[in-house]
Amino acid sequence: MGSSAAPDCETVLMRSAETFLAVCRTRSFHEAAAELGVTQSAVSQKIALLESALSVELFDRTTRPLTVTSEAKLLRSSLEGARKKLGEAILAIQEENSKLPDINFGMIESFTQTMGADLLVSLRGRTHRTIFRQGASDYLMHMLRRREIETVVVLDNFQRGDECMCEPIMDEPMVAVMPASFAAGSPWTLQRLSRCGLPVLSSPRDTGIGLHIAAAMDAAGVDLPEQYGIDNKAVVLSLVERGFGWCLTFPLGLLGHRMDWSRFCIKLVNEPGTTRHIVGLAMRSNPSSALKLIAENCRRLLVPKVGQIERIWPELRGRIRIHPGSD
Repeated sequence: MGSSAAPDCETVLMRSAETFLAVCRTRSFHEAAAELGVTQSAVSQKIALLESALSVELFDRTTRPLTVTSEAKLLRSSLEGARKKLGEAILAIQEENSKLPDINFGMIESFTQTMGADLLVSLRGRTHRTIFRQGASDYLMHMLRRREIETVVVLDNFQRGDECMCEPIMDEPMVAVMPASFAAGSPWTLQRLSRCGLPVLSSPRDTGIGLHIAAAMDAAGVDLPEQYGIDNKAVVLSLVERGFGWCLTFPLGLLGHRMDWSRFCIKLVNEPGTTRHIVGLAMRSNPSSALKLIAENCRRLLVPKVGQIERIWPELRGRIRIHPGSD
């Protein structure tokens, strides 16, 4: 009884492509296995089989992280080009047959409160089924890597290497929110704020905005003890309004709260490292048509929101940038 023929090189490549690309991105069998949700042994076996079929070494295993060989770089470039063309073909087929996509995406709280409802309305008629989640950047990125979600709108400091496809959406400056009784002098530096006499009402440092603010403080050489770590912006603003303390935040998030802004002093924190960058992300290993759709709609819906911010706080005019998007 004859044995079955060994799979040809092309078949092996198709079966191993996802594993190969994951190892290229992470430069680690262990991390690639974690990303794909399989064992490290399974990753090693697929790569070994692919190298045997191609008769080349794809990774130098004597280095940490792994070194990608020239042959692997060529193969990766070809596979990523083929994947892009495949994605374009799928979208073209869906459009030709009027088949609307299912999308599963998540956004950080400041986006959700300010424009979540508008965004969902804008997607009406453009999707077959929509699943939407809100969460902190780190939580959403965890879901993205585990393929529990296709696309996220998050702070860019959670992007790692080149594992993600990225669509820049907006940049906005940090602002200090203080009781209206504060003097309206300018500029309000982080050093000056640290000596204002009131405690800072911080977001906990294990949240996306908390990490960003802590990094800005470190860059400015300002030491502000975490006396209050409050993961609820409505509570923080209510306390500021009562003169209990002050906080650092970003303009877009303020629009999601119905407050009498005459009772607050909002000042630009004009120091390096305080601007935050909002991006849309999808995993290269799990490309999604939702990424461009969400990013484009966010940019369009942000235009009137930015106009509203600039009318309420003229000092911020021209300080918020909406990215034009990629081709």
